[in-house]
Amino acid sequence: MPVEAKQRIGYSRVAIVLHWLIAALLVFEVALGLNMEDAKGADKFAVFQLHKSVGITMLLLVLLRIVWRFYRRPPPLNASGWERALAHIVHGAFYLILLALPVSGWIIVSASKIAVPTLLYGTIPWPHLPGFAAMAATTKATWYAGGAFVHTNLVNVIYLLFALHIAGALKHHFIDRDGELARMVPGTRTGSWTDPRLLLIGMTVVAAALLGLGWQAGGSKVSGTATTVSSTTVMPTQNPTPTPSATVSATTEATEPATDASATAGQDVSSWLIQPGSTLRFRTTWSGDAIAGGFSKFSGDIAFSPDQLDRSAVTITIDTGTVFSGDSQRDDALKGDDWFATGANRSAVFRATRIRKTGTDRYVATGTLRIKGVTAPVSVSFSVRISGDDATMQGSATINRLTYKIGEGEYASTTEIPALVNLDIVVKARRK
Repeated sequence: MPVEAKQRIGYSRVAIVLHWLIAALLVFEVALGLNMEDAKGADKFAVFQLHKSVGITMLLLVLLRIVWRFYRRPPPLNASGWERALAHIVHGAFYLILLALPVSGWIIVSASKIAVPTLLYGTIPWPHLPGFAAMAATTKATWYAGGAFVHTNLVNVIYLLFALHIAGALKHHFIDRDGELARMVPGTRTGSWTDPRLLLIGMTVVAAALLGLGWQAGGSKVSGTATTVSSTTVMPTQNPTPTPSATVSATTEATEPATDASATAGQDVSSWLIQPGSTLRFRTTWSGDAIAGGFSKFSGDIAFSPDQLDRSAVTITIDTGTVFSGDSQRDDALKGDDWFATGANRSAVFRATRIRKTGTDRYVATGTLRIKGVTAPVSVSFSVRISGDDATMQGSATINRLTYKIGEGEYASTTEIPALVNLDIVVKARRK
């Protein structure tokens, strides 16, 4: 049978598959966008990343559908007059909006102050739009506002188009009984209320909407697998009020020679070996949402005896390349030059040679913290429980990320991410 004859009978299999796949993704994507408003912290970030991935997928599928229309022209509409004109307007508007929605979302991501890299479904890198990285902040803000305006308002138009499209299909099926719906759903019985294909379509639409509205980050919760130590849930510190770190007298260094804390302290001071179950976590916020993360690998030299504090000392080395924050894509961004720059400054070092007692089993360690070549004073409040050869230390501190150049350039603004970051430390140790 000639191609033209086939076109008059119904849509090609490729067109049918693309139509229903795009429709299901659109319902899921709109529902997922509504879900983003209620999600918090790591869940919100993960939902946002999935929203970007589905949006780009839809953009590629719509482009493929348009190319296919030129290759295999669709069959003519069974309509005339105003109905035919309205059908063409709805179809044209659908194509325009299905292109404009992901493109405007792409603009939002590219012009955002928080330049988070996009990995489609956590695997395939997707670039920002060219030219945005070099834009001035004010120009970027204009593009961002424009993209957000278009993206938000086009979603409202989608609701209207959906209603018109479905109403037209049902009219052809139940009132006109002209077989129009059967061309996109082969085998459908014209005028039937109980056709299993229609029921399946309805169930799929409802399922896609519920899946999008109920989607959660799931496996993206904060977690980490340690090499030197194991990450576990941080236990509450006995001293809930952290001691703020000093943010003055910071010096930039290319290197800092390491010393053996146990050698400094002397042979009579107990030396401790860090055990699995130790954790180093941080807490901050992003646009008001809580962000919790940490480092899954750190090691140290600990020399500590409660009765020999003047000879006690601690050196902790943190592998900043093991930073985690609840989302793999955000973790990749944190390892970049604007944040921890793990390629050139992979190790952060905390060194304390002054430890004083503040209460029963409670102490303050005063020393320095070096990150990205910047060294500044810091104090850690902590408590210690010693039972035989085992000890558990729980501590807290507050540091100013800007002192250590964590979040440079546009990220130096504290509008969305505050300067102060809370640290929670749990060290399980065994006497050597």
